[in-house]
Amino acid sequence: MKLENIAITQSGSWSTISVFKPHEGGWVKVSGANSESPLFVPDEGPLLNIATGCGVMGNNNGTANGQGAGAGTRHLLHANVASFSLLFSIRPNPQFGANQPGSMRCSIRRPQSSQWEPLTFSGKSVVSVHGYTDAESTPPAQDVLSDPVSGPFYAGDIIEVMTWMVNTGEQSKGTMGTSITIDPSYDLGISPGAYQEVVAGGDGGFTGRPGKSARPAGFIAPSKQKASWATIGDSNSVNPDRNYFYQALRRRGQAAVIHGKHGESLAKMLHKGWWDFHMGTMLRYADSVYCALGTNDCIFGASAQAVMEDMVIAWAKAGAKRWVQGTVPPMATTSDNWATVAGQAPTVPGLRAMEVNLWLRDGAPVRGGKPAPAGATGSDVSRATVIAYDGAIKRGSGTHPMGLGWVSDTGGAIESTPGSGVYMAGFPASEHGGNDPTHYYQGLHDIQAKHLERDLKLMGF
Repeated sequence: MKLENIAITQSGSWSTISVFKPHEGGWVKVSGANSESPLFVPDEGPLLNIATGCGVMGNNNGTANGQGAGAGTRHLLHANVASFSLLFSIRPNPQFGANQPGSMRCSIRRPQSSQWEPLTFSGKSVVSVHGYTDAESTPPAQDVLSDPVSGPFYAGDIIEVMTWMVNTGEQSKGTMGTSITIDPSYDLGISPGAYQEVVAGGDGGFTGRPGKSARPAGFIAPSKQKASWATIGDSNSVNPDRNYFYQALRRRGQAAVIHGKHGESLAKMLHKGWWDFHMGTMLRYADSVYCALGTNDCIFGASAQAVMEDMVIAWAKAGAKRWVQGTVPPMATTSDNWATVAGQAPTVPGLRAMEVNLWLRDGAPVRGGKPAPAGATGSDVSRATVIAYDGAIKRGSGTHPMGLGWVSDTGGAIESTPGSGVYMAGFPASEHGGNDPTHYYQGLHDIQAKHLERDLKLMGF
């Protein structure tokens, strides 16, 4: 094979390499290689998040040491941009510790650089992060945008970010972080200490220090990328170190912002004033949504029909290019400490989830803006694309409120069989929070992650 015109990008500057091929027992240089740097052409398009591994802050990241801590994260860019601004979205979750005010600073490292470069926010190096203590009402949303970071930057660049936070309120409560735990195999880690100590400590200060991480909610710049994802989940998205949709989107290299909140539901967002708080900013800088909600809707909803109605309302309200809906995970009790499938039984909310999932697996049929029964027919019925448990794709009608999105059977991925309403056997009680019928943890998330990763690949992402 003949290879020509190859170069390596190093964040704004290009280095050429010589390419050789085998010939008559030796190596000869490939002719015609272009030694000139490619012309930098910034993307044109809407303002989107262009980076992987972003997250909304609001959960406790556990850095209650009085000095603060820096979280070192890595992010892959999806666009050629002359500059970007870092977005930080603060969404306090006061019931779970992140209710105190704090101070935030941020630095970045460009590819091939060992130096942390401090960012400013309206010319200031320190930002005040609001806390909120009233768990019963919607806290004020806080979005902080950095001053532009000049490039050029190329699609494929990896930017390292150090987000440092310290609590200025009650020290025992920690500071705010995202629902994502640092991945030591990819991110840098957590480095406790004052800001200057973290900067001076270099990479060694991060080694072996995982934890819930403060991180940006977006790298905002014009982009022509195929998709930029917003995600929303509940406590099952917060409890594990790395929830399944974070894993799947990162492994597929997708620009995404991860968000999850204990107790969240579509009903709460739609009918109790939390939609803009959670979805407003994310949808401003994303064109695609992955939704893992449904569990709390089935727990607190009056009926499966009410849950389906709220799903249709949410899909239409978002107006996203694509909305991907995961099926609802099982909710079941056990009589033998999860040893067998036969020892399990769906809870009452679990029975509602089974009915909702039957409808979702049929393409979530909609007639006249309302859910139609599973199996409904007629020219006035629209359906979403469905990727079945076995990977078979059943294309939708093209007029469904989920747009170019689809249903992923991520709930079925951890059922004994899709639609059974009970968990697969073989996982210890620790994966179920003891005898908790609702929550599940890392091992089961890892199974869901592979399932969603497959579905993203099948749909070209």
